[in-house]
Amino acid sequence: MTGHLDGTALGRLSRTGVTALTSKEGLALFDAALGLRQPLSAAMGLDPAVLAERAAAGVLEPLFAALVRPRAGAPAVRAARAAGGSAGGGEALADRLAALPAQGRRALLAEVVCENVAAVLGHATADSVGLERPFKTLGFDSLSAVELRNRLGAATGRRLSPTLIFDHPTPAALVGHLDELLAPPQADVFGRLLAELDALQGTLGEAAVSPASAGKAAARLQDFLLRLEEGQFDAAGSEGSAAERISAASDDEIFDLIDNELGIV
Repeated sequence: MTGHLDGTALGRLSRTGVTALTSKEGLALFDAALGLRQPLSAAMGLDPAVLAERAAAGVLEPLFAALVRPRAGAPAVRAARAAGGSAGGGEALADRLAALPAQGRRALLAEVVCENVAAVLGHATADSVGLERPFKTLGFDSLSAVELRNRLGAATGRRLSPTLIFDHPTPAALVGHLDELLAPPQADVFGRLLAELDALQGTLGEAAVSPASAGKAAARLQDFLLRLEEGQFDAAGSEGSAAERISAASDDEIFDLIDNELGIV
């Protein structure tokens, strides 16, 4: 039944912990299954050591979960590294990504994706994995797609879709998808300013405000809004954007911004 499988396919199968059977072994297992009189039997060869390593790395298929107990130590480290991370798995990768800017984050994810694609395909290096080449032309089938999904799930610490590479048919598209999943949330840089404005607005009814002060504040706010809509707050500016200054400001500096910059006296 599997005589047509080449070395790459057999290697992929062995990495899952399933070993090849000779015709004699297969027939003997079928005879044994008939004698068991069980409603469901599966005749297959298994490598307990590989299954244990996959269990330790968190990529063991549920079908085999009750057959092995994860082993601590070196096998787990090797298996986790094979999945594109360290013994910390997805947490370690997430920490590395969080410390990088957007371009560096995508470069690291591209490295992780290409290394795992190469491993699934049985390549010694990731040099032959083109980011824009469709997975179909790279040699992926349904089994290798599942293996890649499992490896990337272990590397990222995320539960990924079974149709991962069909929804994102190139390594580049997959990198973009993982970047969206793993990118740190953007800080609400204007949140603190809005909160202070809300607090200030709540106190306006408690004290008299001169028309001159109110007019000055309105003019300053209108100018601020106009510049914001025109995109003049450029993060690449030499003095830094207003958003960055607000994000890094202390509470006293926020109050000073409202009192001085907006003209509230």
